[in-house]
Amino acid sequence: MRSAIFLQLLTASTALFLLPSYARSQQSSAPASSAQTLSTPETASLRVCLRLGDESPFRGFSDVRVMTSEGHEIQNVASASDGELFYTGVPLGSYVVEAVAPGFLSVRIATTLESANQQRTLFLVLLPKELTATIAPASLELAQKTTAPPAMATDSWLPASVDDAIPVADPNTECPLQHILKGVGQRMTQFVSNMEKFTATEGVEHFNVDSKGVRRLVDKRSFAYVVAISQNPRELFVLDEFRNGTADPSQFPARIATNGLPALALIFHPLLAGDFKFECEGLGQWNGKSAWQVHFLQRPDRPSRIRAYIISGRMYQIPLKGRVWIDPGTFQIVHLDFELVAPNKKIQLTDERCSIDYALVEFRSQKQEIWLPQTAKLWVERNGHRFYRRHTFTDFKVFSVDTTQAEQKTKESYTFTNISDRNLFGVLTVKPAAGTQLDPVTIHFNIPAGGSILKSVGPGKDVNVPVGEIASATFIHNGKSESIKVDAHLLKESSLDVVPDTPDPYNP
Repeated sequence: MRSAIFLQLLTASTALFLLPSYARSQQSSAPASSAQTLSTPETASLRVCLRLGDESPFRGFSDVRVMTSEGHEIQNVASASDGELFYTGVPLGSYVVEAVAPGFLSVRIATTLESANQQRTLFLVLLPKELTATIAPASLELAQKTTAPPAMATDSWLPASVDDAIPVADPNTECPLQHILKGVGQRMTQFVSNMEKFTATEGVEHFNVDSKGVRRLVDKRSFAYVVAISQNPRELFVLDEFRNGTADPSQFPARIATNGLPALALIFHPLLAGDFKFECEGLGQWNGKSAWQVHFLQRPDRPSRIRAYIISGRMYQIPLKGRVWIDPGTFQIVHLDFELVAPNKKIQLTDERCSIDYALVEFRSQKQEIWLPQTAKLWVERNGHRFYRRHTFTDFKVFSVDTTQAEQKTKESYTFTNISDRNLFGVLTVKPAAGTQLDPVTIHFNIPAGGSILKSVGPGKDVNVPVGEIASATFIHNGKSESIKVDAHLLKESSLDVVPDTPDPYNP
């Protein structure tokens, strides 16, 4: 009987050890009879929120500018977070806010700050640029088909090497590698920290490949696939996989198990990123959308902790190199290719190449986005034998570590979160655009301490105004300025003023 062989990531079975901008009123030192008081310029605050087309926060690299009508740029940014910038001490007047991000259409919106202590929020929606098919080929498989000469027919079963077919990137766009690595690393940390397990239906198609590069009859298998992720007290993570309730490799075609595909993107996790050398090749595209291209290579001075072959109970570490395509708005990996750094003579592994497509998994109980493999293709040549294998994953169900903390968000809505320790009262007024012949809508409501209130927008809803016809909104409340956080999910540019310390009109 032949010995079963595991092809896996090490993570599949092993824990990884792994001064304010405005002038203050001053009194001169001259005698009282000649005292003069310097006036304090009236100022307001401005919060700029960048959103993607699906209403999620824009987390990518961007350049946001707030400029006066004379072209002077406001610099006093008090704080910034994912997709948000907060400007304080902004003098009253008219401004133009511009947001530019690689791979997205630029956005410009005019606004006017009219009253002292005004708190205005601008919501800017960044839409991806429409790309032509001039930047190609991107994937390994497509590159091989378009570049391999007819004389290489016997090797045509293999895709092109990541170093032989480098996709074209935009030469005019600077690539912020450290910013990208930080963003992707945060996504990987969230992946490990916020997900307990997921299940899926896995389909496997296995083809033996003959000496002429021709695929023979397909061997198909289907599995109930379960991936469990745990974290021990030392903050190391472990990924375990089960198919039809077992980890037995004999249920795979040719008794060769392929494990660890969901964990390959963890090369960007802070525990593993130091094992690789990363090089940003620029802003390219994947499936017609802009994407950062990043090449990775296992460092020779670090052990390979991401992939191994297990043969007859012995583990052989496999250094990898490859390329990933990263969404510029979310820092999620959308595609990954990898291959061997060099053949492994000890196990007669001549070649191994893999191509993985990722997709966003839709679910209700988890507030973090989870991107998981949708398809994975594998080409292997070992000990004179070749095979091609294709994995597909469908019917995902994701289980979070803490489903009770899930954030509820509804499209086309305003949300109001009370972060104080007392109940607050608020009034929301939404003004339709000029020329719509619609009246402003005003609604009153209480927001419990530590709670959130959602008001949906659209015909027949809380705010009975079509989203496309909203011009602006104002929310007044009887709390302090830091007591309420207001957000909007409208899929359009809009503004929202927040006016704190306003007495309750029903309890003057």
